[in-house]
Amino acid sequence: MKISESIRSSIRFFTYYYVNQTLGFVTGISKLSNRNYLEEMLETPSNVEMLYAVFTNNLEVDEEGTVTNFEYSTKRAAQFLATCLYDKENHYTVEPPFEDWETELH
Repeated sequence: MKISESIRSSIRFFTYYYVNQTLGFVTGISKLSNRNYLEEMLETPSNVEMLYAVFTNNLEVDEEGTVTNFEYSTKRAAQFLATCLYDKENHYTVEPPFEDWETELH
């Protein structure tokens, strides 16, 4: 059995937004806008690993394998990304805080 086309598409679009640095635009998290977060994330590769963990741990699918909460999963991952960016004067606080299952690595 393979993962559904919807799941594959969701991962592809999430990666596209991340690499093109448009996660701030699509999620409304202004801290990510106009910032080269790719370079900062590459300084700690485990943060990229956790970014994808948060995204995929939050994905939900229906009985047919169709992703039902792409926007929510993307926003939660973007919230994690915002916490990774150093900004002494504008610290980002995740609301609601992450639950343990959201940050599990599998």
